[in-house]
Amino acid sequence: MVTWLITRPVTISSQKILTFQTAKAYWAHTGTNMPVEVLISTNYDGNNIAAATWTQLTAVLANQGDPDHTFINSGNVNLPVEAGKSAVIAFRYTGSNTESTSYRIDNITVSAAK
Repeated sequence: MVTWLITRPVTISSQKILTFQTAKAYWAHTGTNMPVEVLISTNYDGNNIAAATWTQLTAVLANQGDPDHTFINSGNVNLPVEAGKSAVIAFRYTGSNTESTSYRIDNITVSAAK
């Protein structure tokens, strides 16, 4: 099972910062298998996820060691600057019959770097 949450396009003509919060519960993923990834794409057409090029972003995500239902701050995630381009941010959850952690994402913000 793969589930996507994709933002509306954001123009990234100057340095932008992504921040958000995640919370998890009922951790059921094995080893170092993180169920959520944060990705960015400048060529997603709004329809075909598989045809887009996705680049993984580094962010702090709620993980197995965090208390259930506790929101964890992502930290400041620098978005790659591509003058005149728009980008979408995606949160991709991957689960299966045996791995099904509950995740919540909240307070997604893209702002100008200070």
